[in-house]
Amino acid sequence: MISGMTGIALLLCWMTRLVPETLAIPPAFAAFLLALALTSDRRGNPLEIAPLHYLGEISYATYLGHFMLFIVFKLAFVEDARAIPPLLVALYLALVLGSSVALYHLIERPAQRWVNGVKLPSRLREGLGEGVSPGVT
Repeated sequence: MISGMTGIALLLCWMTRLVPETLAIPPAFAAFLLALALTSDRRGNPLEIAPLHYLGEISYATYLGHFMLFIVFKLAFVEDARAIPPLLVALYLALVLGSSVALYHLIERPAQRWVNGVKLPSRLREGLGEGVSPGVT
């Protein structure tokens, strides 16, 4: 509660030009993140809604694919990389979302299931802390 109010106060100070942007925005952002973290288990947390949770699930696929997709997208659709029309930006974001969903469901999840289902030899399990009795060295 206090961290959220601190963030709001910092933003208000910046908006009224009492504090420069470089002194207000980073601590305000940190205060809002702290407020979200401290209220993560409470009902009504905005980060607990299903679409945001799903975006978090596919975020690694987004991280892996967005740059290569942008290179191909620029070659195919963009004439001037310094002035990309908003419609093309929207198209790119839709393609990133679609490719992230596809990568997540077709590659990442099956690979996770496969890796989690693989039985490692005992000498490798011991290196991971598995198969070793407590107190035995």
